[in-house]
Amino acid sequence: MKADYLIELNDAYRNFELAFALIKPDDDKKEIATARLIFAHVNYNLHKNYEAAVLGQYIARTASKDDSTVALDAAYIAMAAFVQAYNENKAPHDQKTEDMRMIIMAAYLIADRWPSSDKANDAFMILGRMLSAQKKPAEAAAFFVKIPETDTKFAEAQLAAGQAYWTAYSGSSRMLEKPAPEKLTAWLKSAEVHLRAGIEKMSQTIPPQNSAPGELIAAKMSLAQIIISQGKEAEALKLLLDDPHSVVKAVHVEDEALRPLTGVTSRRFATETYKLLLRAYIGTDKLDKAWKTMRALAAIGGGDVAEMHVDLGKKLKDELERLGQAGEAERFEKLMTSFESFLNDMSSRKEGQTFGSLSWIGETYFALGEAVANDAAKANEFYEKAADAFTEILTRSTDEDDFALPIQVNDVKLRLIRVLRLKTEFPAAERLIIEILKDRPNDLKVQTAAAEFYQDWGCSGQAGSAKKLLVAIMGTGIQGGDMWGWGEIGKKLQKNPEFATNPVFLEHFLNARYNGTVCRRWYGMETPKDQQKALEGCRAELMVTIHVTKKMPDEWYRKFNALYREVLTDMGKPLEDLPIGPPAP
Repeated sequence: MKADYLIELNDAYRNFELAFALIKPDDDKKEIATARLIFAHVNYNLHKNYEAAVLGQYIARTASKDDSTVALDAAYIAMAAFVQAYNENKAPHDQKTEDMRMIIMAAYLIADRWPSSDKANDAFMILGRMLSAQKKPAEAAAFFVKIPETDTKFAEAQLAAGQAYWTAYSGSSRMLEKPAPEKLTAWLKSAEVHLRAGIEKMSQTIPPQNSAPGELIAAKMSLAQIIISQGKEAEALKLLLDDPHSVVKAVHVEDEALRPLTGVTSRRFATETYKLLLRAYIGTDKLDKAWKTMRALAAIGGGDVAEMHVDLGKKLKDELERLGQAGEAERFEKLMTSFESFLNDMSSRKEGQTFGSLSWIGETYFALGEAVANDAAKANEFYEKAADAFTEILTRSTDEDDFALPIQVNDVKLRLIRVLRLKTEFPAAERLIIEILKDRPNDLKVQTAAAEFYQDWGCSGQAGSAKKLLVAIMGTGIQGGDMWGWGEIGKKLQKNPEFATNPVFLEHFLNARYNGTVCRRWYGMETPKDQQKALEGCRAELMVTIHVTKKMPDEWYRKFNALYREVLTDMGKPLEDLPIGPPAP
């Protein structure tokens, strides 16, 4: 069938070429323009994209005013051809900037000549989606907001614009160049304005008894995140719970085992919804409902309960840090108090405690401790409670066979080690490290945690602790296995067949090389007799790292370069940037 279709297309192509060769000056211009438009479509379907685009743009610019429909259709096929060329070009997005520029110019040709046409709005929607796919949300939003209220896609465009601005705002912390505070404020405000407009408009078109489209449910979730960040937890609860088109009802399934991989009923989306619901209940001091939500969240989370609780703790810590940096002391204290009250209430419930609930208690106390790290006494109080929760998991997993899986037990030990590190209880943490290394000697996560632990101990300033830095760098043998140290972690990663193609391996490799050099520098500063030798080793390590890493991400280069300049300062050498390229012989 496909072969027959291609034969027909190629026949049409040849016939059009013959026909155009026979054009006479007095032939009907409208018929010629129409024929060229059909020929552009033939080129498009044969994937002769640039031929179709050039022909379409020629027709759009030369067709008479009486042929405006033909001209508009031609301009649109030109843009479609540029889009198809872009999608068929398998180069990375950053190497297709010229293709993208041509798509944008084609869209503006349509918008400038036919500003009120549906195709102009379609063009802007296509551009917005393409830029969103390229992870350029702020640029995408600028096209979505061009769709007028009179267009049938207005609600969809408003939701897309709001989501794009929210993505730009929430992802700004990962940008290499941080946006100015006023730009972040504008993105956040725009996200809320467009989400509210899109939700209101789309809700008006859907009968209350009908299921809402996924984009509406996702928009409500994003808006709930925004208003919770403003301290409006009660409004967020209404948005998540109230009919019509309740978010919580939309994510519900009868059988958790049958959740799809994508969409609003997927495990990932449902988990994020219930995390938000939990946060809103805690913020409004609805502790019983928060407790029930915790249990529902554990049921939805499936096998990833521990990682989910780590993520919850991280989000709480980030929110508290943001409030602290913004000088919002009242909201900071209210949030701290709300979570502390809920945790104390949960901890006091001796009945019904599960691996999941104790895991969340431990992670959240830990997050509170990190949030008040400047108050050593208060932080230590939270760390103590976190340690109690993790220790209870270990005790119950010993007494009750089905309380936790072996891998969960080892993960809890790693989290307890992290708490003990911050409490500077290094000997107790070391006993746990040795236990886990015996069970999981080839686990990169465990080996990394061990190296981090000895690095912390070595930098603690405790008597005789500097020698622990050498353990962090070179590892040590233990009964039943080996602790690799940063040096061996880096070597094993570099020798892995996936090293050149797997960005996760590169990230771990650079982390190992960086921390290994940090340890060596610190050791040199703590042991004057070995200082010069250690600093020379640091300098050489940094130059080798930059040489063997073919494509070091900019963020990592800045970290290594800053460390290199610190080493040069320690050595009394003139400051220079870390050279990119082979080290000097």
